[in-house]
Amino acid sequence: MYSRKEQRLAEVGGAMAHTGMTRILSFVFCLFLMGVDISAGGQSGRLQICLNGEWGFQPLLLDKEPAVEKAIRILREKYSREEINRHLPKIIKGDMRVESFPKDARERIEMACRAYKETFKRQLNAFSSSPPQALQRKIKVPGFWTYAKDFGCPEGWKSARAGWYGKAFLVPENMRDQMITLRFEAVNCLAKVFVNGQYAGRHIGGFTPFEMDITDLASPGSQNIVNVFVQDGSAVMTRGGQYKAPVGELANHPGIWQAVLLRSYPKVHIQDVVIKTSVRRQTIRVEASIKNHLNCVVNGSLRADIAEGMTLGEKGFRIQPRAQSTVVFEKKWDNPVLWSPENPYLYQLSLDLSAAGPNQPEMSDRMSQPFGFREFWAEGRDFFLNGRRVRLRGDSINRIPRAYVLTPEYVRAFFQAAKQTNINVVRLHTAVFPEFVLDIADEMGMLLIDEAPIMGWTPYDLSDLTYFRQFFREWVRRDRNHPSVVMWSALNECLYYKRGIVPFKEMITRSDDTRPVKFEGNGDAYGVADIFDVHYPGEHNLPELLLALLKKQEDGKLDGFGYHDQTWSGDKPIAAGEFGPIFYVSPGRIAFLGGEGVYEGIFSGRKNYDAAVGDFVAAQIKTMRGLQFGHIAPWSTLNYGLKWLHTDVPFYRTKGPDENMPGMQPDRIVGHYSLTLNPWSFPEKPLFKRTALYDKIRDALRPLALFSSRPDRNLFEDKNLGQAWTLHNDTPGEICGNLVWEVRFSGRIIDRKALELALPSGNSVRGRIDARTPKVEETETIHVDIRVEDIKGRCLLNKCCTYAVYPGRLLTDPMDSLSGMKIGLCDKTGQTSKILHGLGIRPLDVRSPVDSELDLLIIGKDSLDMDMADRAGAYASEGGKVLLFEQASPLAVRRLTDGNVNLEKMKAAIAFPLAKGHPVFKNIECDDLRFWGKDYLVSRLNFLKPERGVFCSLAEAGGNDGLTHTPLLEVRQGKGMLIMSQLLLVEKFFDEPAAAILLRNILGYAAEMKTEDLPERELVLITDCEKDPLRGFLQEISIPFHVSATVDLETLPNYGAMLLSADTVHWPVLRKEKHWLLDYLRSGGNIIVQGLNPFHAARFNAVFETDLRVSPTSLLHPQVEKATDDEMLWGVSNADLVWAKSAVPFVAYSKKGTVLIKEPSKTAKFPQGMCWGDALRFTQLTAKEIKNPGAALLKLPYGKGRILVNQMLPMREPKVRRYISTLIMNAIVNCRKGNRSRGLEISLIN
Repeated sequence: MYSRKEQRLAEVGGAMAHTGMTRILSFVFCLFLMGVDISAGGQSGRLQICLNGEWGFQPLLLDKEPAVEKAIRILREKYSREEINRHLPKIIKGDMRVESFPKDARERIEMACRAYKETFKRQLNAFSSSPPQALQRKIKVPGFWTYAKDFGCPEGWKSARAGWYGKAFLVPENMRDQMITLRFEAVNCLAKVFVNGQYAGRHIGGFTPFEMDITDLASPGSQNIVNVFVQDGSAVMTRGGQYKAPVGELANHPGIWQAVLLRSYPKVHIQDVVIKTSVRRQTIRVEASIKNHLNCVVNGSLRADIAEGMTLGEKGFRIQPRAQSTVVFEKKWDNPVLWSPENPYLYQLSLDLSAAGPNQPEMSDRMSQPFGFREFWAEGRDFFLNGRRVRLRGDSINRIPRAYVLTPEYVRAFFQAAKQTNINVVRLHTAVFPEFVLDIADEMGMLLIDEAPIMGWTPYDLSDLTYFRQFFREWVRRDRNHPSVVMWSALNECLYYKRGIVPFKEMITRSDDTRPVKFEGNGDAYGVADIFDVHYPGEHNLPELLLALLKKQEDGKLDGFGYHDQTWSGDKPIAAGEFGPIFYVSPGRIAFLGGEGVYEGIFSGRKNYDAAVGDFVAAQIKTMRGLQFGHIAPWSTLNYGLKWLHTDVPFYRTKGPDENMPGMQPDRIVGHYSLTLNPWSFPEKPLFKRTALYDKIRDALRPLALFSSRPDRNLFEDKNLGQAWTLHNDTPGEICGNLVWEVRFSGRIIDRKALELALPSGNSVRGRIDARTPKVEETETIHVDIRVEDIKGRCLLNKCCTYAVYPGRLLTDPMDSLSGMKIGLCDKTGQTSKILHGLGIRPLDVRSPVDSELDLLIIGKDSLDMDMADRAGAYASEGGKVLLFEQASPLAVRRLTDGNVNLEKMKAAIAFPLAKGHPVFKNIECDDLRFWGKDYLVSRLNFLKPERGVFCSLAEAGGNDGLTHTPLLEVRQGKGMLIMSQLLLVEKFFDEPAAAILLRNILGYAAEMKTEDLPERELVLITDCEKDPLRGFLQEISIPFHVSATVDLETLPNYGAMLLSADTVHWPVLRKEKHWLLDYLRSGGNIIVQGLNPFHAARFNAVFETDLRVSPTSLLHPQVEKATDDEMLWGVSNADLVWAKSAVPFVAYSKKGTVLIKEPSKTAKFPQGMCWGDALRFTQLTAKEIKNPGAALLKLPYGKGRILVNQMLPMREPKVRRYISTLIMNAIVNCRKGNRSRGLEISLIN
């Protein structure tokens, strides 16, 4: 791969590889196009021929038998065959790191590793000593032979760690008397070069270019042969498995993976040039290195000109034999056209050399170098480009060695997509990318962070930095003239090495001191870096991080920020080079923000999942922008934020391979970092396909952005709105005009204010909307509009927020439904009593044993102790109703619930209703249970969702492990009922309208509930087998039940719900006695039929007179989904319908029934070894469609009752136990007389 300035020469020079009559014509034509002076007696110009294309190849396919046999002999001395089979694959793979083996096996395994390594070394030495006589196989250059599927190589080559390349090439006659070189843009990792069988040199390092002088080895005017021995990262690996050179992610991917060029130069030529432009000093400085390959002193002159009439002048030089000299030009430049992302203007520098020595003909050379006049620097906490403060909004392009990302078309598509996403800087992630990537960025105006291929997950030996110094010198010198490169990144996530990485800063600045240097994910490398860079701060616990983000949005301060063992000093820019859970977060880990909906459609759209992840990343972006981060880069928006367009496609070409085209040319495109963009493979498809995740990130990255800092949506009347806002101006120019906010109510403006703006580029301004909410009789809606207008009144930005305003009488209106009731109250803090008295309720103070005549017992906030737990438990067991508000004693809660319910310290800022239509949620929407008050919490302690007992979780909340907790729980206790709330209803009653509504609803629901309506006897298990597994399962989950055989069905009217075991019931007897079952159903009974298979279906239909059909499930992934919000599913969450292994072997179908839980529309097998982000995108394309999803839970109505066909096996997995317990609770409570869905007399909310 080669740069823009070389491509024209390559196109012309490539024709010279042909033999025969065209040789001379090609030579003359090439010189003509290059404008070379061919006057007699002169040596002029330089030539270049591309040697890409088909090469001969021979991989080193190791004879592993001797090594393996010796390793086995060593291991047999101590280990069994089974242990040997476990350790041997690691040895064969070459994984010599001791820490990868168990402690007790290390000594023997180390011996086996050494034996294997010695055998490998002997074979490698013999193979690499000299070029083979013939190379029978063919391979494409550039490319990696390990990616067999991409490049059409045999699969057996994937394990080869070394190989020989060979190619015959013509050295044109007109290269005679010039210096002739072979330039390799990149070879990984060790390259030994032979020309015509003679050793030319070697190079260590897989990313940087190197050039071999072959003048004395080549034969101009005839065919020559070049052979290159290539070895992977094992060439620089220590005995301990560490690398002595930067290998990046190419350690195991050897190959000539960038262009190979044959070049010739005059014996005195321009070797290198450095261009430094300064906007602050208004100067340009050019440093040109001139090399003399003659054995005599040379005198000459060098002229420097810039297109469009600018000249830097001409200077003379004198160079000693075989030496080098530097000529420096520096000039004032008052009014250059500045290079910027908005105007990527490129100048062209031309250097013309003329030189001669004693008895030497005059020589001339010309070199051209494009450049942009710009200056980028860090000052204080800010970055500046051309004197303008800039904030960097970034992404990363990755990943080498995938071939697709190494084509110009893909790079252009990536930068185009980045600009559309409001991204202005791209980091070249952990690799030195081909130079054409930088050329394209120069032309398109995309800022780049150029990064070294050093990352923490690759082990390095830093005791000898020789190869590291060589790498940094070669890398920086290659890229330093590109205006798009605004920053160097020395490494990525190498915290393990502590201060061992500090010398890298000096290695970079020695070759270029004009750009800031950062250490990605390593703070500021103990003070040496110019930027303090962090990766994924606080993301070990996403719920806690979200709370911290919301609080930081409020105060806007970032003092004493710590990162691992370093602390930001505040005097340099702070950057988040990577953040966001996009690539690793499972639905369970983001469910705390998105609820059970994140599990829906995982393989067929994942809209809710994407929206939740997008909301989280957007919150991170808003907070970091508000805290004035100089660089933010959510990982990796253009990869994980877009849909895959395909999984495996041909490499689209119209004319076949082109040896002169930059980049690799594989046969096929395979790879998860390459398939979200469509540069050219499918003309009928768009450049990319957006997701909700992408849209939210793109909006948060807008250059002109207005963010509100509080997520309130409900307010009481006559309260201060207090809406804080922040306006960011990252556009190129200053924003002059006004920021106007208006509050509208009932179609009229009730408050308005205009603030004058003069906001320079790269700056932000904060403010607050201090307006009072109107007084209302019923719940009303107000709208707040915030506009940014320019000086002509044109709208530049508009944001609208909607708020619900609630009447104050919600806090004081009496609750008629509780009048006349005998209510007891235990309230140690007095807070609950205050609220109840305000609602006109006069409870009795409960201090002695609970009066059995009470209609309702209320235990106030923080008032449950061990004694009260005993008394309240006894009261409930006898049929009483107990209502508990937020408690703080986990031991007392366990005591009250006979150990079935655990109270844990799990804070929640969001809760999700699990019982749509339940009376406690009347006039409550899902979003009402979010971000209450100044601390944003809706609960401080939550119940761990029970697995035992008869219960129903009315709401759920999530932590870092998923939706594992509930703040609102119904528990059947003996003959009575416990209603347990950990929502902060008492604490936030007077400030949060949703808390006030919920508290009133719960009081009304508890008053209306009639425990005497509940069935006296809970559950009957119908089975004809004494050892029915369901018996043990019900006992394990503490469900009270009675066992009945099919011959005893006449006793059914005395029971609540019925559980029928399909595998153990005697179906012929059941059919004879079915009239008992049908009478039971007609009167309102509920029957759960557990575990039907196709054999049972006909018998089931004969008994229950229906049309049920059962067939094997189509599930590939153990997950089903809720299909409705039926009351039989109250307390059931989609989070509990995903398991480690499938619990649904068969699914049911019926035209007469209602599907409650179903198979998803698509299912897929999760690929092994992929993170969640990759796996979800991969499975969306490979998922199998389920054309007719079956039911895992089916409801068949019969009379006033229901038949519930449950196909989920009673497994011991906690989620399945929880699901079946909840299903039984719903079946019992909704059986015949008991019905929780009656309305309440609460009408304050429209």
